[in-house]
Amino acid sequence: AYLVLSCGRSRQIELPPSKRKRALGNLQGLLRGTHHRLRIASAASRAQQRCSRTRAAMMAREHGSRILNWWRRLRTCDRLALCVAFILAAALVREMPVSSDDGGTAAWDAPPQPYDAARAKKQLWGGSNATRLPTVAACARVRNEGPYLKEWIEFHLLTGMSHFYIFDDASSDNTREVLQPYVQRGIVRLWSVQEKCPKHREEICVSREHDAEHGERGFRDECLRFNPDGAAWVAAIDVDEFLYPSAGTSLPQHLAQNCAPSLAYALVRWKVFGSGGYRRKPAGTSVDAYRARSVSDDTGCYPRLTCGDEYAPPVCAKVIARAKCVQKQGTHYVVQADGCESIYAPEGSGRGIGKLAAPLSTDFARSQHATCSAPLRLNHYAVRSREEYVQKFSRGRISSGARDTKKGIATRGPNGGYLREVDERDREDFIDAEVIPKETRASKLTSTKDLMLAEFARRDFSTVLDEGAAVKYGARLRDKLGAPSLSDHQTWACSDTSRDSASLEAARVWHHLTPITHEKGLFIHIPKTAGTSLNSILREASVREKKTFCELSFKELDDRSSRFRRARSCHLVSAETDVSALLQWPSRKTVAAFTFLRDPLSRAVSQVEHHRSVGGRINEQGDPRTTLVRLVSPNLCPQLERDARCRFLRHPAKCLAGGWCGLFQNHQTQILAGALHVSEEARGAVRRSGENLLCAAKRSLAALPVVGLTERLADSLCLVFDALGYHKTYKDCCVHKKCSLLDRRETRHSGAARGNASYSASYFSDDVLLAALYEGNALDCALYAAAAERLGSDLAKLRPRAAPVPAYSARCRRGELALRRLRGY
Repeated sequence: AYLVLSCGRSRQIELPPSKRKRALGNLQGLLRGTHHRLRIASAASRAQQRCSRTRAAMMAREHGSRILNWWRRLRTCDRLALCVAFILAAALVREMPVSSDDGGTAAWDAPPQPYDAARAKKQLWGGSNATRLPTVAACARVRNEGPYLKEWIEFHLLTGMSHFYIFDDASSDNTREVLQPYVQRGIVRLWSVQEKCPKHREEICVSREHDAEHGERGFRDECLRFNPDGAAWVAAIDVDEFLYPSAGTSLPQHLAQNCAPSLAYALVRWKVFGSGGYRRKPAGTSVDAYRARSVSDDTGCYPRLTCGDEYAPPVCAKVIARAKCVQKQGTHYVVQADGCESIYAPEGSGRGIGKLAAPLSTDFARSQHATCSAPLRLNHYAVRSREEYVQKFSRGRISSGARDTKKGIATRGPNGGYLREVDERDREDFIDAEVIPKETRASKLTSTKDLMLAEFARRDFSTVLDEGAAVKYGARLRDKLGAPSLSDHQTWACSDTSRDSASLEAARVWHHLTPITHEKGLFIHIPKTAGTSLNSILREASVREKKTFCELSFKELDDRSSRFRRARSCHLVSAETDVSALLQWPSRKTVAAFTFLRDPLSRAVSQVEHHRSVGGRINEQGDPRTTLVRLVSPNLCPQLERDARCRFLRHPAKCLAGGWCGLFQNHQTQILAGALHVSEEARGAVRRSGENLLCAAKRSLAALPVVGLTERLADSLCLVFDALGYHKTYKDCCVHKKCSLLDRRETRHSGAARGNASYSASYFSDDVLLAALYEGNALDCALYAAAAERLGSDLAKLRPRAAPVPAYSARCRRGELALRRLRGY
């Protein structure tokens, strides 16, 4: 009765006779008097809960009975046919040649290879020159790209490209004037985009009929179909995308040496570069001006593929196709390829054989992905400065022109192209804004202003310093174009010349490192710099001085209340953080912060060994030297970089400084420059160039009360004891030498802890490994030299009889010489 009243169902609910009589009697009693109203409400509440459960159970029974009745109505032969179909489908899915992608550690699932110095050298800096080189052409559709075309063409000429197929889509600027000299030299072939093309034609023609089909049946197919210069490879890239090999400088050399003759095409992953803090267009080249990128390809890409391993091609990729093999393609994938081998599995929906699929699990596919596809780099300067982005936004997008017109965001231009009108006031407000909002989603916006802000925020990430293109081609490109070198905006930390809000926030890091008094201490623990031994020594020293020592966990470090509570109650705090922690530290003007640096090459090797010992992050199978080369090399490690790798760390915030690869490359410089406790804009401001990052770290180095070296642990600790006011410990251990505290050594998660104390010998006896280690840690080597000079000066004041401190790391010197000899550029 309760269920019928509360649920309001017309269906009769049967009750046993004994319960039915009792329930009706209770209901009559409840309805007679007003004194039972509370009981009615309580009964109704209980009945409503029972009603929900009853409804769910009844729906499940109904659905189950429908399926059962349908199965019973089938004939026996139909049932057998369905069973056979299910079995075959299950077997087909099980046998689909798609690699696993767990979003994190699958990058190391490839069969391990033994270390070979010659092969490692080829992967890092390229091999010997091939005798016959293929011709490579670029295929692009442009609209008002006049200011960038010359740089784009000259850059790719430096990489070895020889032909450019360009389709002009209603440009109203100086595009044709810029291209005319290249047309006369036979380097560029230029066509105009038409409204409609004849059905049967013998010449190249591109129309706007299929613009909404994401590049399918468009200009890329025309380049492949006609290929007037007979290029062996055609790269379908835009003018804001710069393609080059990570090993060596020649793209044809890479394709000839590493790509099999039967390979149809390769997908090249994007690296999206942000605005770098520029509001107005800089005077130099894009390659020089924009040197910081995002870790992920694009926040608008599919998360699984963006955050997957290096063996899964992301949707944010472009195609470089062998012209004789590929017939049709879209913007980011291939539609039809015949006569050659593809290393990518079918998508499943029939719309493109390389769009959303991982490479095949065959040996050929894995080998070609590792040697041909993955080493190719594609720098995507998606936004450039804010001023330039507004101009790009106003040109409109090819694939969304018709849709934007329906929304009222775009209009049809006089030459046929779709243009977006941006109000002049909105334009200036956007360029001069201190902060750009990042919560909006472009797909749900209808106003031009909001769409402009959303698309900019989606791609303006300057998190990871990446100077690969600038190092290889920057100087020669500047000579070709007569462009200036790095601007003051990119080296502001060296002279404090910049005054934008992001750089001012970043400069607060080192301005707050010098305390007024040394009432308390903060040990900034850089991983793999003997921190375990230092924490043990500092803890016992604090006990001797009757002071409190606290070692903050990552959870306490991230929680502001816990961090403040421990900082106020402890005299000396140890935390695995960076120098920006002082910005959010209570009474920071009374805190003496200090840190220890270690020989950069030794620290990088120890960091790799640490990750090998922890398990789950790096595959321990195979030769560890092969693993080391992939992690410490600026050329190879970006192939492995994904957001998901950082989530496997005990403290994922470590990746804020330099991404996953930043754990093994120039990590000490990243820590002293600051990243964890500043805004994203301030992190990007420090990382506008490698020179600026090093200057910021040196500014922090000079501001810290004490900086020690792991190689001079005892002398450095004496400086720490003196700065903290641990006079008893200093006198016993440093003056009278009556304690063994300075001789204590402890290890955790290291090669020595696993019984492999001599692991470094196999790394430092090979010139290729030394050169790779130095290339990834050159900034750390320069910072270590500055720290050694600082330590020598401080020791001379406190302990005049102390042994002199070497001015430079011997291993860094050996690595530098090896790199000059092996790299070749």
